[in-house]
Amino acid sequence: MPSDPAPARAVGEHVEARVPEVLDAASPRARPGRRREGGGGEKGGGGAAPSGTVVRTEGLRRSYGDARAVRHALDGVTLTIEAGELVAVLGPSGSGKSTLLGVVGGLDRGYEGRVELFDRNLAKMRDRELSRLRCRQIGFVFQAFHLLGHLSVLDNVLAPALFDPEWPDLRRRAMELLDRLGLADRAEDAPGQLSGGQRQRVAIARALLQRPALLLCDEPTGNLDTEMAARTIALFSELHAEEGLTVLAVTHEERLAEVATRVIRLRDGRVEHDGRGKQGGRGKQGGQGKQGGQVEVGS
Repeated sequence: MPSDPAPARAVGEHVEARVPEVLDAASPRARPGRRREGGGGEKGGGGAAPSGTVVRTEGLRRSYGDARAVRHALDGVTLTIEAGELVAVLGPSGSGKSTLLGVVGGLDRGYEGRVELFDRNLAKMRDRELSRLRCRQIGFVFQAFHLLGHLSVLDNVLAPALFDPEWPDLRRRAMELLDRLGLADRAEDAPGQLSGGQRQRVAIARALLQRPALLLCDEPTGNLDTEMAARTIALFSELHAEEGLTVLAVTHEERLAEVATRVIRLRDGRVEHDGRGKQGGRGKQGGQGKQGGQVEVGS
């Protein structure tokens, strides 16, 4: 997925206007009557882990260029991801991994075919509905971080509350995540004072803040050293086991595949392999065949 500064700028402007309100809502002085962390409801963060199908694509295609030179980043991908799976998507550069993540997360709507999230057809959702779904049900870990330089590390982790500020005591959750990722002592620092690997860990903590039902990760360990990459992979595995978190991670990291319940390998926009990871899980192995990547999985 190409790095685009426009989303970060737009979020930054929105954040600046609402920082005082949100940080007050996240503080111990939060007004009574607001929902407590873990309070359930339709949010991904606090209710029971969802069951059934989380992601479904049918004949998914995403093309770039014009009639004279068309490149198919995704070429007829059909797959199903069930709740509670930890799926690692591997493949060489240009295989369509990040494009798949952008489409599944509702960030790229220029696709053909059918995409469903939590049994909802993305093509039929208005932008506001889709934004609400992303905020409440999905956590994103972007390869480009998209941290806000004018906020502290802690406030960057708290940033998702800007779009759904009904959660008091998120500060405690944020600090717990920073501690698990080895950044508790950097909570008041600015992102510019951190290394690339540290900024990556802040992005991971932010994605996990509201206990999403689905975590989408684009090279989540790509900027980490060996020790911290192993620690982060272990965290994903623990959250998957403890909270029933569904994880879809595109990566070059074979160690992430080792803790996955399922491994999908893409090549030239098509599913080259889809099978169980070393931790078990659902899925069928299969090649492309003549249908251009339509491999039914999860059954």
